[in-house]
Amino acid sequence: MPLVRSAGAWGSQTIEPRVQFVTGPQTGPQRRVPNEDSIDFEFTDANLFALNRFTGRDRQEGGSRVDYALRAAWDFPNGGQVEGLVGGSRRFTDNGFSPYPGSGLEGRQTDYVARLRVAPVAWFETIGRVRVDDQRLTERRLVDTVSNLSLGPVTLSAGYLWSPPLPYLLPSRVREEVGAGFTARIGDNWRIGVSGKYDLELGRAVLAQGVLGYEDECFILEGRFIKRFAQDLATQQLYPANTVLLVRIGFKTLGEYFFRAI
Repeated sequence: MPLVRSAGAWGSQTIEPRVQFVTGPQTGPQRRVPNEDSIDFEFTDANLFALNRFTGRDRQEGGSRVDYALRAAWDFPNGGQVEGLVGGSRRFTDNGFSPYPGSGLEGRQTDYVARLRVAPVAWFETIGRVRVDDQRLTERRLVDTVSNLSLGPVTLSAGYLWSPPLPYLLPSRVREEVGAGFTARIGDNWRIGVSGKYDLELGRAVLAQGVLGYEDECFILEGRFIKRFAQDLATQQLYPANTVLLVRIGFKTLGEYFFRAI
């Protein structure tokens, strides 16, 4: 039910309320199931309306809940936009487990999430995301911002992330990271990208990655190299699985196959 009105020479304005009802069997504590692919979880506006908001398959979100949000946007004739969203979620019953203390999903009422996108022109945008405590609205739980600047075939990006200590990620500490990168198109079909992240608390790089891909109307071939700099707390050595090489092959009419070489 978007409500749209004309702003004359200034474009159009939109107000869009969103409500979603989700129900399913209670999952219970799920303590007997190892958690390997749903550990790194953040509750944001990006997964507010997801049926299962966990990142992997090791944890499933059951029970009944209502997800709600209010979105507003102002679209300009030049292709720019100012857009925002604020929302949350409420359960009808306790979910029976709290696998992510500090994630915003512990109680019946989740934390409140919000997003603001400011794009005065079509070639520049800044997106900010925040999550605040449902009891104390001045207590922030997450701050995530990213800016993109498009210069023809080249796009530059920079971002900032702040997250409070999460007890399920060891060592439990504040995460404060900055990131930067670029992507470029070469001709009509090739693209290349390089990005990295730097931890301000640790004073060192934590992620570097690069991507090279080819895509046409029928075929996709992409190679992605990811290097993380996480250390073992006991030995202070980098984990062997920190280096990942992903090859993506896609036939748009048939499907895709993923191969992990390292």
